[in-house]
Amino acid sequence: MSPTISERDACLAVIGLPPQIEWQEGAPQPFDKQHFLTCTDPVCHRTSIRESDEWYRITEIVALHMLTGVRAVLTCTESYDGLSLTDKVIQLYILDQQGAQEEVTAIDPLKKLVRTAERTVPWVQVDRAVPASPGKL
Repeated sequence: MSPTISERDACLAVIGLPPQIEWQEGAPQPFDKQHFLTCTDPVCHRTSIRESDEWYRITEIVALHMLTGVRAVLTCTESYDGLSLTDKVIQLYILDQQGAQEEVTAIDPLKKLVRTAERTVPWVQVDRAVPASPGKL
């Protein structure tokens, strides 16, 4: 079962990430990027997807919140004039220690727990593995 929009937004507030981010040259940063590492999903490297994404100026990235291990999937859309970017969070999930993906429904910063539809996981048990060449958001 997917979390509601209000549940997702509450999780985003805990990790300090807005549900939608507008990036404009010279504008202040909308959140603290130092808490995240980013990577692209390997699926996006397939030719047909990459070509259509380039045509429509859309990319998909995964932002890993380093403290909690929560991963946010964002679609990034560049404006036609190239002067601004819009990122939208479309999914929050964790990887368990076996590599299984579980959608996040709540984050408890006091008890340091992440809740999914299946279970509650302590932050220390969330997989924070990143690809060989992660980037900064």
